[in-house]
Formats: sequence, structure tokens, C-alpha cells
Amino acid sequence: MPKLRKTADGSPTLYSAAFGETYHSMQGALSESQYVFVEQGAKRCGEQKSIRILEYGLGMGLNFLATLQWALQDGVTLHYTGIELYPVAEQLLYTLKIEGVAPQFAKLWQEAMLAPWQHTGEDSTFRLPNGGSLRKLLDDMRTYTPEAECYQVVYFDAFSPEVVPEQWQPSVFQHCYDALRPGGLLVTYSASGVAKRGLRTVGFRVERLPGALGKRHMLRAKKPATHRSLEK
Repeated sequence: MPKLRKTADGSPTLYSAAFGETYHSMQGALSESQYVFVEQGAKRCGEQKSIRILEYGLGMGLNFLATLQWALQDGVTLHYTGIELYPVAEQLLYTLKIEGVAPQFAKLWQEAMLAPWQHTGEDSTFRLPNGGSLRKLLDDMRTYTPEAECYQVVYFDAFSPEVVPEQWQPSVFQHCYDALRPGGLLVTYSASGVAKRGLRTVGFRVERLPGALGKRHMLRAKKPATHRSLEK
């Protein structure tokens, strides 16, 4: 079981001995989620009443929490799908305390993360306020094929390319590309050469941005508004 760690902004993360990495930055787990995924991803889609987001690597759900807080505060209906092969144990989720988040958001996040997982072929969702939804898919991001042109944003939050290079291959990014609507965005904390090359290989336009909390860089990739046909 991953070990609980407290980060510099007071929010928790987990350390995985199996992968030798924490789930988030030790400089601030929730702060990293807010900056990388909400500020550079969800908020960059322009004015909207609803948004569909696909996350590769749901983990303990902090990216979902940061996005949920933003969506509810701004009146945006959130439809969120998260893929995870190794869900965080329920007994660990019960112990997590999130500082810097209003109690109503923390309570809703915990209820959502404790809701049943959806296996491939099933259809079960956790209902969010304002008609929103959360789907938690128990699946392997390397092989999962999402709905075509369904999402405005992909959050790519796998363990680092140095640890799990197979999750950063063009074949995985192809699925991300196909899942996005024209003009959609993919954001990730990594700025590695492996990530950049893989994203460009499948057709993304990639830009390097300042990273979160002292990290030098991160990546944001855009699917062109006019793009090539989906691969068979």
C-alpha cells in the first residue's frame, strides 16, 4: 500500500515504493494539481457551461478535486472520466485530510472517490452537482480506447517516463488525440523529450510552459482544429 506523505502546502500525497515516486510534487500536491491541470488545462478552453475531461492516472483524485472546486465555483457542469489500474485503498481514502479546500468540496471528493469503480463494458457514474458526473474506470491506460472526439481536455498524470516509459508511448498518445475534440488540449506535468516526441508524432502541437512550484517546465499539447482523420 502506498505511504501517506504531507506536502509543503499542507495537502497530502502518496509515495509508491513499487514505482519509487510520489503521486504529486512534495512542494505542494494540491497546488500542483491546480496549476498544471486546472489553470493550464481546464481554464484554457474558453467560456463554457460544461466541460468533459479525461484523466490518465486518476490516483488519489487530487486533480479531480481541484477541477471540481473550480467548476462548482464558476458554475460549470463537470463531466469527468478517470482511468486507474491500481485504485487507492478505501481505508487510506478515509484517512486523507485536504487542507486549503472548503469542507463541502472535500466531502464531495471523498464520496466520489469511495464510489464504485466501473469495469470495462459497464455503465455506472457518480452524480455531481449541476448535472455533472464522474466515471472511474478500472482499466489500463496503455490499452484503453476512449470515446472518439468526446473530451475538451485530457489530463495526463502517469508516473514519470523514466519509471514507466511504456505509458508515454505514441500508441497511448494516439488514444488521447483521438479522444479529444478538434482544438482540445492535453496537459501534463512532464516536459521530457519522450513526452514531447510522442505527442508530436501523433499530430499534437506542443508548447512548453513554466512548470509548477519551481519545476522548470511542463507541457501543453493542442489537437489542431482541422486535423487528420482518426486512425482505423
